[in-house]
Amino acid sequence: GDLPELAREVAAVRHVTGLRAFSTVALPDDAFAATYLESTRSQRERLSRELERNMVTFLGGARFTISPEARRGAEETVTSATLAFYDPVEHRLYLREVIPPELAGPDNEDERVWTLAHELGHVLQDGWGVLGREPETLDEALAYKAVIEGDASFTATLVLGARQGRPVGQTVARALIRHHSADDPPVGDGLEAINESVLQFPYEKGERFILELHRAGGLEAVQRALTKPPLRTAQIFDAAGWLAGRDLRLAEPDVPARGSFGAALLGSLVELCAQKSMREKPTARMGLRYALAHYVDDHFYVEGPVVVWRSSWSGLDPKEFDWVPFGLGAVTGCLVDASVGVSGWRMGDDFFTVLGGDAEQRQAVRWREAAPERPAPVP
Repeated sequence: GDLPELAREVAAVRHVTGLRAFSTVALPDDAFAATYLESTRSQRERLSRELERNMVTFLGGARFTISPEARRGAEETVTSATLAFYDPVEHRLYLREVIPPELAGPDNEDERVWTLAHELGHVLQDGWGVLGREPETLDEALAYKAVIEGDASFTATLVLGARQGRPVGQTVARALIRHHSADDPPVGDGLEAINESVLQFPYEKGERFILELHRAGGLEAVQRALTKPPLRTAQIFDAAGWLAGRDLRLAEPDVPARGSFGAALLGSLVELCAQKSMREKPTARMGLRYALAHYVDDHFYVEGPVVVWRSSWSGLDPKEFDWVPFGLGAVTGCLVDASVGVSGWRMGDDFFTVLGGDAEQRQAVRWREAAPERPAPVP
């Protein structure tokens, strides 16, 4: 198609005069795949390493690692259906010389336009200087990437809406309906499936966050997220709260926290583990999904022989509160060996899960958390 014309459409829907200068390169399949993987591998591997570190800390062992074979399989899946990608370091848009079969033909024209407009959305972001941040944690990296990918998808959605003659408000409303009805649980099993689910989070949840920002505050609210993005994935689920400056967090424990799952990773863990342990209970999985919308924060720390995991929730009604222990129990049940002792309890809006040790050591944690100013009883 006419890429310069599409670039003008992208600029028009975002109310700018034009995009920054960029070059284009068309490559055959093998060269395109190799270039794409080289451009994105460091980021994917950094996120995967941080995921593994969190899991190892939580589980207290190093047996959960993502195999090289699983990595290669995931990379092949990602590259096989990729039509184009933008490299902000080289300011270059790479195109596949031959359109993949799943995107070929007149019936897929809208999808091709959407994909190219998405990549041109990254060109737009490059001109604004919002690309290239280096977040410190897995959760922050996923939140930042959700904003970047969500904004590019939002731009592409606006372009298609404009081509179809729809007002912006109608385009946004239709896209939100699509997102709210597309929350299918991920498939697969094991850490590889969790890894891929987490890496897909920015693409699956990012545009919904941006759409909700636009519905609440227009392009100004969207631009605010680009210039000062959320620091946690919990905020990606709460666009209104983020706009209002709400950022609820757990206080640091007396023992320094060793890690945190965050909303994106915890959501993937709950979905995958609940899918495994509750295959015949779709109502339970749906209840867990609603409960996850009220997640606030979590952290875990190692104290002697036990790992303490504390998660905080807000705004749950009584029925939703009943689903939370099911979800947390599913996570520990599918990640932790059956020989490991587990205790759990609720205190107000918080849930505690203690792994390892013996019953007396886990009870000591409960006593201390319930009454931190009092010494634990002496047996």
